[in-house]
Amino acid sequence: MVSSDAIPVLRQAIEAVPIDHPNRVDQLDVLAKQLYKEFQETASVAALEGAIRALRNVVEATTSTSHPDRIRNLDILGNRLHSLWERTGALETLEDAIQIGRQTIEHTEDPSDLAGRLNTLESRLYLRFKRTGELEHLEDAIQVARQTIEYTYDLLYLDDRLNTLGHRLYFRFIRTGATEDLHESIQILKQAIETTPVDKIDRTRRSNKLSSYLHYWAVGTETLSDIDNAVQVARQALESVLIYHADQATLLDDLADRLTKRFRKSRTIGSIDEAIQISRKAVEATSIEYPDLLARRLNSVGELIYDRYRRTGSVADLEEAIQISRQATQTITSKNPSRAMYLSMLGDQLDARYTRMGSVVDLKEAIQVLLCAIDITPVAHSSRSSWLVDLSSLLGHMYQRTGAIADLETAVRISFEAAKTIPGDHSGAATAKSNYGRYYRLRLKRKDIVSGADDAIVAARQAVEATPRGHLDRLKRLRTLGEVLTDRLNINNSQQVRIELIEVLREVVETIPANSPDRIGPLKSLANHLDNRYLRLRAEKNLDGTVKYLDEGIYIAQQAIKVIQAGHPDRASLSSLLGDNLDRKFQMTGAIIHLEQSIQMARQAIDSIPTDMYNGWRAQQLEELGTRLGYKYRKTRTTESLDESIDAFRRALEITPENTYNKAPRLLNLADQLADRFKSTGDMKHLHEAIYFARAAIEAEPEDHENRPKSLINLANLLGDRYSRKGSMEDLDESIEVLRDAIKAVPSDCANSAVLNNLGVKLGERFIRTGILTDLDEAIHTLRKAIEILKKEDPGRFLIRTPKHVHVIPRQDFEHILQGLADLPSSLNNLSVQLGHRFNRLGSTEDLDEAIQAIQQAIEATPSGDAYMGERFDNLGFLLRYRFLRTGTTADLEAAIKASRQALKAPQLTLQDQARRLANLAVQLGERIINVGSVDDIEESVDVIREAIKFTPENHPNMANQFNILGNRLSDRFATTKIMTDLKEAIEVYKQALQASPIDHPTHAAAQFNLGVLLGDKSESSKSIIDREESRQLLTKALNHKSSHVRERIKAGQYLLSHPSILGDVQQAYEVARTTTKLVPLLAPRFLRNTDKQHLLSQIAGQASNAAAIALKAGKGAIDAIGMLEIGRGILSGGLYDIRSDISTLQQQCPKLADSFNILRDKLDAPTSFNNSLVTNEDTVTVAQREAGQRREASLQLDALIEEIRRQPGFCQFLLPPSEGDLQKAARHGPVVIINISSHRCDALIIRSSGIREIKLPQLSRDDFKDRNPQALETLVWLWDTVVRPVLDALDLLGTNSNIPRPRIWWIPTGPLVRFPLHAAGDHLSGSWDTAMDKVDSSYMPSIRAMTHGRLRRRQEVVAGGIAVLVAMENTPGQKQLQFPNKEVQVVQELCESIKLPSVQPPLNKREVLSAMKDCWVFHFAGHGHADPTDPLQSQLLLEDWKEEPFTVESLLEINLGSKSPFLAYLSACGTGQVMDASLLDENIHLSAAYQLAGFQHVIGTLWSVDDEVCVDVAKFLYEALRDEGISDEAVCMGLCRAARELRDRWVQSLVGIGLKNSLSPRSARDVELCREIDVRASPHWVPYVHFGI
Repeated sequence: MVSSDAIPVLRQAIEAVPIDHPNRVDQLDVLAKQLYKEFQETASVAALEGAIRALRNVVEATTSTSHPDRIRNLDILGNRLHSLWERTGALETLEDAIQIGRQTIEHTEDPSDLAGRLNTLESRLYLRFKRTGELEHLEDAIQVARQTIEYTYDLLYLDDRLNTLGHRLYFRFIRTGATEDLHESIQILKQAIETTPVDKIDRTRRSNKLSSYLHYWAVGTETLSDIDNAVQVARQALESVLIYHADQATLLDDLADRLTKRFRKSRTIGSIDEAIQISRKAVEATSIEYPDLLARRLNSVGELIYDRYRRTGSVADLEEAIQISRQATQTITSKNPSRAMYLSMLGDQLDARYTRMGSVVDLKEAIQVLLCAIDITPVAHSSRSSWLVDLSSLLGHMYQRTGAIADLETAVRISFEAAKTIPGDHSGAATAKSNYGRYYRLRLKRKDIVSGADDAIVAARQAVEATPRGHLDRLKRLRTLGEVLTDRLNINNSQQVRIELIEVLREVVETIPANSPDRIGPLKSLANHLDNRYLRLRAEKNLDGTVKYLDEGIYIAQQAIKVIQAGHPDRASLSSLLGDNLDRKFQMTGAIIHLEQSIQMARQAIDSIPTDMYNGWRAQQLEELGTRLGYKYRKTRTTESLDESIDAFRRALEITPENTYNKAPRLLNLADQLADRFKSTGDMKHLHEAIYFARAAIEAEPEDHENRPKSLINLANLLGDRYSRKGSMEDLDESIEVLRDAIKAVPSDCANSAVLNNLGVKLGERFIRTGILTDLDEAIHTLRKAIEILKKEDPGRFLIRTPKHVHVIPRQDFEHILQGLADLPSSLNNLSVQLGHRFNRLGSTEDLDEAIQAIQQAIEATPSGDAYMGERFDNLGFLLRYRFLRTGTTADLEAAIKASRQALKAPQLTLQDQARRLANLAVQLGERIINVGSVDDIEESVDVIREAIKFTPENHPNMANQFNILGNRLSDRFATTKIMTDLKEAIEVYKQALQASPIDHPTHAAAQFNLGVLLGDKSESSKSIIDREESRQLLTKALNHKSSHVRERIKAGQYLLSHPSILGDVQQAYEVARTTTKLVPLLAPRFLRNTDKQHLLSQIAGQASNAAAIALKAGKGAIDAIGMLEIGRGILSGGLYDIRSDISTLQQQCPKLADSFNILRDKLDAPTSFNNSLVTNEDTVTVAQREAGQRREASLQLDALIEEIRRQPGFCQFLLPPSEGDLQKAARHGPVVIINISSHRCDALIIRSSGIREIKLPQLSRDDFKDRNPQALETLVWLWDTVVRPVLDALDLLGTNSNIPRPRIWWIPTGPLVRFPLHAAGDHLSGSWDTAMDKVDSSYMPSIRAMTHGRLRRRQEVVAGGIAVLVAMENTPGQKQLQFPNKEVQVVQELCESIKLPSVQPPLNKREVLSAMKDCWVFHFAGHGHADPTDPLQSQLLLEDWKEEPFTVESLLEINLGSKSPFLAYLSACGTGQVMDASLLDENIHLSAAYQLAGFQHVIGTLWSVDDEVCVDVAKFLYEALRDEGISDEAVCMGLCRAARELRDRWVQSLVGIGLKNSLSPRSARDVELCREIDVRASPHWVPYVHFGI
């Protein structure tokens, strides 16, 4: 006992002691103890508060962290504050205790003490949560609970603290519905049980709690394994208690509940048998002292046995079920609200026995039992209307048995009440209405009642008309008229009657005072009839009337709700009606305010439904709420809306009976919302659950259900999403097949754009995975069809075909079914993606043009702020990157990066979207690093792709691609910084990409290539054999990866073939060469435009030469090497040669096949409407798209036709590379020499009519061409020593001298040698005959195929009517004036006349010159030429309109003069035989080659700039040779060689005459760029003229 004087004395003593005196703290501490002791004895709150004040002073006096008592004082203060909270409940006191607890923890150093104090803090935090209900307070408690466990080293306390954490996580699950919390709580509770001593009573309780958690988990997943797990834990909990333990009955009950759940899922007899057995034990363990609990468990047993009866049909089970249910109804207390439910169950069982046995006694008892249940049930209870339906059915049975009119009257009355009160979506609604209609008609028949409804209306109407407005009786008579109109309306639903009824109700409403409760009924009736009228007008497509009645319906419902009080039975239905109308208004206007209001009304309707009312209506309202919240989420992307929507659908499904018509749509809606949550969070469990519910929806609906298309589309999309995350082909294949099923349900003449849109996307995804081009083509075709439908949808009605029926339904209903699945912007976006894929695969700029146009249209059609705008900018960025790679236009790359950054700014980005867009930005930045040299981008690109990887879920299919991108960026950085850690990380990242991608996926091959190249480069510096071998294996796998793009496979082969180590295993190298070379023709299919082919072929420069060199190294011989060169070079020209081949033999032997060949090649050889690539004009793109499609189709048909031709006798080699015999025939007029230049070796492949051989050129290497000037005199000597002399020696032609006719030789140079003048090789100043032009007459050809084609077209004499077309361009706009073209043309004209060849000089523009060329025999051009440095197809001869209508190689390739085979094209201009782009040397495309391809047998061209005046001399010599020697193939070559020798000799003489140290006067050159002065000694003016031809 505390002395009454002690405390005042202590206070006086403390006041007397100075504040800083050391004894003051001790005295305060004593005072605090005394006051707390007083509180314990007296429960005085004042004493406790005094103790707390004293303790605060103690704490303040011991502020030093080193004070030995500080932590103890803080502990005590916190405990005293907690005691005060328990007494007062003041939240601020609890907050104070929490803060003191945190301070105590901050100063606690001993880990053993820390756990206890954390545990104390956690309990206070949890108490705060229980007080406030704020989720963040629960989060604080969970966080501290985790820390408590972390610092708990004493196992004695671990189980309790684990149990606490599990409990807190479970509460958070209850609050948020986050299943990850439930999952973790289960795992934590399992740990708690494991650490709980076996003999501790808490172990059993925790096991039972675990069973409960598992049960909740099973409810969410509905998987049998989860249910089994809950059953198992419940069993363990039961087994751990003694037989007569107080908890045994509860544990038995819980186990029975889990077993019942398992039976509901599995429908196995074993499950229900065990559930019954356990339930019986629960009954036995329940004391009669708890009658309601005993009754509940008896009812459960009876219900389970009745379930077994319905499964097995055992009468014994039915008898026992009735007996036990009777016992339950007798045991339960009379006031227990569950008694009515037990009576209903008994009535149901008695009805079943009546149906089975036919005893009227059972029927009578069932009726009495149900009457009793209804009598004790509140009118607003949700189950009452259902029991009324059951009762009306029983009464109908009774009438059928007895025929008593009283039974019929009762049946009519009860069925009417049931039909009136039951919600429209209730499973028994149809039965209720049917019962009422049937019984009512029976009553009419029995009593001969004739309706007097029309007479009643007339009388009531007259009564109203006779009563003036304002009269006291008018309201009463209006109501009477309303009632008889309602009766009449119930007979035939006449809209005229409804219109009159609406007018009557309007006046009733206006008449009743605004705040009168009597106004509620009329307002509700008016709102309902306005709603009915709105629906009727909507069906009639009366828009004005629809809006009018909808707006009035909203207003009237709002007025009714203002009057109605909370708790009123009509509040829920009116809130529901108003919500429906507001939702319709939102659908009509898109205004978010209407949506928000409709959501508010749905919530209000749900809250207003009495808890005991039938669940069907509640489920309907929950469904409406979930749907509208889903709209809101899609509109605003607020996750709270989505979570609430999912919760609403779950709650609706929980109370939706099985086998009801609305089960399927609710399952489907829940699947939709879960899919949105997956897209928002990336959590796979949401996607798995969505697929589960989507399948369940399809299973729950009939095959001919109108909702089936959407259900199928939904499942297909979800399967596609799972494929995107998991990469399972089964999911993707099933998705496509499901969509095909959906198309069958929506005929082609209907608005199936949604299905087509989704099918197109999925086919595109399968193409990406498998590389099967037919999937991509089908995807594009399908999406175009979807867009076509979207642009011209029938605004009226749609048909939906099902296996059994064709339903004709209004458009708005179909839109509800397929809502949100397809719109024009999304279909345009998807089309752009697929076209981009095809461009990337095939290189057709028509596809790229159309793709960019489509995505731009999609962006224009997408509202600002739309959630999908970011995705569309992302796609635009990628397509602009493609265009940059195609054209090199830096502006496109900058625009691509800008679009990618804009895509990342989109609101509410999911993690997956953010990861994908970051990865795309990293790719764009990488292009700027590589192509523009932007070093500043390196760090950003690395950071960006790392962030993308961080946001990408583990095992996501995109992960492999992102690892590849990171590896590329690290490689870029290593190339700049040479920091080895970047190289090592890049290698590891590429390995991760390999592990993360399926073996058959193109991304796997990309990783193989990237890693192979990196290891190969590394091996060059490290000399590591292991790296080199691993590199070879990886690149070989990439080469043979059949689902990869041909271009990527060729890149792998190219790297292998160019790497010096490839020759380590020559036979293996040969296989690589052979495989790579076979792929080359596939790179540029026939249907591509020439510009596209050229771009693609520029990427494989030197490949064929390396392959040929390896074939020679492997001992395969010259024929094999020549075959590789023929297959791998000149692809563009070879394709034209193929389709322009002479097929006269085929025409004779297989005329139908020849005719088909001609038709298809004419389609492929037709000039395009627009040569301009990468255009943006819509009409141009449309035409280009159509033409591209036609060419693609013609190409496929031609491939099939060629295969058929090859099957014909004698045509097995049709359009195949030349055979050995063909090669030897090509050399019958002189040897053909192919000079192969490769990085491995250089060889001459010599073809003679007598045989084929190769000679190695040991003094020549590819590196020799670096920085070597083709025009220099020393180069001519070098060419003689290294190339020409060894060849002529092998041909035994070194003995030839200039005094005898020279043999002809055809040169086919490869690689960089095509720029060099083999015909002029030699030392021309030495005075010897050791020069090529003194030994042989040289001609050039690009390939053996070109030579064979020319020989087949060869003509021997001038065709009558042939002319010479002469073009002289002395004055060219924008170019330096030339002095001699007119003189040159005059000389040529005179010489043509001497050989009887008439000439014309057409107007100097492209159109007129082309027109004249069609009938020419000789074409001679003198003027400026331009060899384009980057695009050989744009090389041109300059006419007057060269700026507007350039006379380019590309335009020449569209001309086919092969049928007339003109003789000579003489191109007297600079660089007409020059290829300046090193990447296109193998294609050898220049102006001279273009004239050959156009059909000219011979072309005179130039290798570089030529002298204006010398051109006159060269032309004069050549045409004189034609005059003197006759027009022949030999004369053309001989004439040019004679001119070169003559000019050479003059040049040498001039040098000798003035001394070699002097130079001739400079002359002007026919060169576009500079018309630079020529140093004649360094660049002899007679060298550049060359002959191409047979």
